[in-house]
Amino acid sequence: MGIHWHINIYITEILNIEFFGKIMMEDVCLDNLIKSLYRSLVIPAGFELFLNELVSVFNLRSGVIVMQDTQQKTANIVWGVGVDIKEATLFFNETNEQDPFLLQLKQSNPGSLINMGDKEATLIQEQEPDFFLHLNESLDIYYAVGSILTIDKYKSNLLLFHRSKTQGEFNSEECLVLMRLIPHIQHAMQLYNLKIEQDSKHLLSYILFNQIQTPFMVLEQSNQVAFINQSAQDFLALDSSLKIINQTLHSLDDRVEKKIYESIQQCFLTKEAQFIHSPTNTLTFVPLIQEKGNLKSGVALFINQQQKLILNSQSLQEVFNLTSKEALICIELASGSSPAEIAEVCFLSYETVRTYLKHIMRKTDTSRQNELVAKLLASPAASSIVVTV
Repeated sequence: MGIHWHINIYITEILNIEFFGKIMMEDVCLDNLIKSLYRSLVIPAGFELFLNELVSVFNLRSGVIVMQDTQQKTANIVWGVGVDIKEATLFFNETNEQDPFLLQLKQSNPGSLINMGDKEATLIQEQEPDFFLHLNESLDIYYAVGSILTIDKYKSNLLLFHRSKTQGEFNSEECLVLMRLIPHIQHAMQLYNLKIEQDSKHLLSYILFNQIQTPFMVLEQSNQVAFINQSAQDFLALDSSLKIINQTLHSLDDRVEKKIYESIQQCFLTKEAQFIHSPTNTLTFVPLIQEKGNLKSGVALFINQQQKLILNSQSLQEVFNLTSKEALICIELASGSSPAEIAEVCFLSYETVRTYLKHIMRKTDTSRQNELVAKLLASPAASSIVVTV
């Protein structure tokens, strides 16, 4: 399925010739070429697939995009189809100044299309016979079109398409379609360079973050996990209290779940670190510094594993003169359970648990739950094991 282009032209941009007329280029669908170009940004084959399509559509001998650095005097092939990469690099490095076509291209404005037809090929043959012989016989290049895609103080990206003598020179219809493609190729180059930069930063971040032995992850404001290192993955695989569900961090404890959300929001609001403590670990939320306005903010979460303290029931009874039921309630309380949760686990009413706690506090000479827990964990009844994942 193709779209034939019927374009009325009143233009002076092609080949520096003024003309008015209707140009028809059969079997060339500009829309499809543009779609193919942008599609090449997200597939492994990249621009090679797009250039292969251009080779077929425009009957090209070869096509290349060259990145030149005048300060370093280097020329690197970014993408190439139909050319030997090493040979092309050597060609651009050693014969740069011999090629009148390249010299003319360098003097043109970015986005302009320069055409080397029969007239230009004859001129090169007269001025640089040895170079022309190498160009024509060794590289099989007789005709060419090219454009400067991007340029700054020292670096430039050049787009070049070549044909052999038997393939014929580029006509005005083909040049028109190529001219209309160039702005899209320029834009695609910018997107490609940005993608390469982001991929490099992501890879570097991934390598660095995985060097952190502490379980670590980066969270967005919506609680979505943007990054998680291997230590954190190992921790979550063994720990039952925290889980990643639908790419977001959750706790099986509703109270901790709420604290996680509040801590993330506080990090974004106050730009200060937040902490959530439990008997087995501490969650440390650190706001990431936002250096540029177009960068997303985030929160770094460090999971600091602590020693797990175990309360011995018999020792509690002996040290504080507690009953077995009171010792059980102490163990549950030190594990982070609320009086309501203790009532459910021990099959007691809430008021009964409250009564037990009053007796325990009197025997331990404490007046608040946190004070009671601290005294229990500091007592000889507490022993520790190191939590490992």
